[in-house]
Amino acid sequence: MSTEIVGLVLDDFDESRLRAMAGDSVALAAALHTAVYVAELVKFKLISAPTIFGLLKQLIDDFANVHVYLVCALLDGCGKFLYGEALMSY
Repeated sequence: MSTEIVGLVLDDFDESRLRAMAGDSVALAAALHTAVYVAELVKFKLISAPTIFGLLKQLIDDFANVHVYLVCALLDGCGKFLYGEALMSY
């Protein structure tokens, strides 16, 4: 069940990201809210680190104003958690 929810959240994130790229300001707000939700799912370990790093890589590779906001929201929400996890794994 949790994988279905994660899939739906990531699909919603991608959909609102694409609408925000088209210039829809309401979609940008929705994408930012979804990014915060994705960050919370990472902290609860429902989204794995490779998945979130892949998402961050995708956003950085396709560099745009909208993606900068989304990367900031994701890292603000779960960056410290991911950094702590990386330190504990070594």
